[in-house]
Order: sequence, then structure tokens, then C-alpha cells
Amino acid sequence: MKRPLVTALLLVAALACYGLGLGAEIALLLFAGAVLELCFWARMVPGFGLLSRKPGQRKTP
Repeated sequence: MKRPLVTALLLVAALACYGLGLGAEIALLLFAGAVLELCFWARMVPGFGLLSRKPGQRKTP
């Protein structure tokens, strides 16, 4: 249950950063939101990026 919770928290944190960044026009929060969203999608889609691979697993050509 920990992994789905972390994934959901990543999405909530990304949305919060987007919301605060747009309201205050702070580029750093928008960037943080984009990074958190990227981490969210990396966990949701198998084979998407380095974050979805297990340690020691190599990408096959």
C-alpha cells in the first residue's frame, strides 16, 4: 500500500505546486510541479524513464 500512496502524494504535491506557482507567479514552484508530475508519470507507466526501473535492471534494445 505504500507505493500507491507515494504515487498519489506525488500527484497531489504536483497539483499544489502548480496551483501555488500560478497564483504567486513563482517559476520555481512551476518547475517543482513539473518535476513532481514527471515522477508521478514515471511511477504510473511501466518502462517510462529511469525511475520506473528496478536496481540492476538494464534496458533491452
